[in-house]
Amino acid sequence: MLICPNADLAHKLSAVWRTMGQPELIVGSPAYMDRSALSALIGGNAVTLCFLDVGTDRQAALDLVSGLRDLRVPVAALHTANDPDLILNCLRQGAAEFLYLPLSPDQIHAALERLAKRAQTSLAQGRSGGTVYCLMRGKSGSGNTTIACNLAFQIQALNCLKVLLADLDPLTGTIAFLLKLTSAYSFVHTLANSSRMDETLWKGMVTPCRGVDVLLSPEIPADLVYEPADVVAMVSYWRQVYEYAILDIPGPSASGGCR
Repeated sequence: MLICPNADLAHKLSAVWRTMGQPELIVGSPAYMDRSALSALIGGNAVTLCFLDVGTDRQAALDLVSGLRDLRVPVAALHTANDPDLILNCLRQGAAEFLYLPLSPDQIHAALERLAKRAQTSLAQGRSGGTVYCLMRGKSGSGNTTIACNLAFQIQALNCLKVLLADLDPLTGTIAFLLKLTSAYSFVHTLANSSRMDETLWKGMVTPCRGVDVLLSPEIPADLVYEPADVVAMVSYWRQVYEYAILDIPGPSASGGCR
């Protein structure tokens, strides 16, 4: 799909695209759109990649990059020149590639190959089970939660993978505060429902944030008593759903089910 208010840039990409023998591009819009319109457009087409003009209106374009990331659509950002600051901003928002004039078949082919390799890696990880990282603090205030948050968002932004960030501290969890998120459910509810967890139930447990699913700690501190089997079941479920699960845990006693 192509979203490109810059008519000249759109024409040049389309011309190169045709010489490569690729399927005709779906011209999503000659102008930027809001997220609701974007969601409707993606839902009505089998979109596997979006070429997006990020230079005509940078702020609107970066918002669309973020929206496409949340919809799990890889973005190849388009610009008229090599702009390091814009490249960095696009990557931070979730763009997978950055292409600039003069466009060539070799440049686009290399980008498509990189995207294909990432997709294959994602599928392979999904078959064998995702990777789980448990981050455990040495002492309170050591920056463990900040590292967990940054790690989760960087993995998602750089690789367009499905990532879970889970706050498993029942007493002093702060991810909800750091990310300004609220939810009626916490990881305590997931443990209580681990034996019957399915996709529909799970979607209600997590809160999406910038392309990452976030599982929060309880708003009211809880003196948690749990069965190790419940933790094992939940971690196993996360490994099947996500390529990466980043778990912020309070201490050694919380890590038993993560082995």
